[in-house]
Amino acid sequence: MQLSLQDQAIKSALDGDWQAAIEINQQILNDTPNHIPALNRLAKAYAQTGQSDKAIELYQQVLQIDKFNQIARKQCQLLKKSPCIPQKNVKITMTNFIEEPGKTRTCDLNQIGDSKNISSLQPGQPVKLVVKSHWIVVTTEDDSHVGRIPENVSFKLKKQIDNGQIFDAVIKSASTAQVSVFIRQREVK
Repeated sequence: MQLSLQDQAIKSALDGDWQAAIEINQQILNDTPNHIPALNRLAKAYAQTGQSDKAIELYQQVLQIDKFNQIARKQCQLLKKSPCIPQKNVKITMTNFIEEPGKTRTCDLNQIGDSKNISSLQPGQPVKLVVKSHWIVVTTEDDSHVGRIPENVSFKLKKQIDNGQIFDAVIKSASTAQVSVFIRQREVK
């Protein structure tokens, strides 16, 4: 079954293939120049490839069409404060992170990292849990600091990790003010 252009654009972004996302969203815009979701996706793809000026321009174009568009407003403000650091092939995954008591947990991080790194985070982006002496730090796959898990959660999680449990984590949401992660205990087979 052939995916629609919109589905192909979304899949490219979820796979971290930003160049393909740019090309596909541009195809959509050739047919429908004011297609707001495609404009927002194209802006995001430009931001992820380090082309912040193009991204801001597109977000401003969205705001001319729909002055209440929250995605464009928020992202435009973030990019004006701190341009995005290019991300290459960050595969985004949200499967297996549905809230399940005893298996998953959502956690707001403390001591958030540099705003440039945070602005490039995507929901579903895998992150690493790094155990320190008294707490757990969350980093990107390339070891950029994202934030620190609160002390009470770190204490319990560290105990479980010390006892051999394995946990996976992904970004739930990210802004310069707050970063949330999903943490899930990995099933051992």
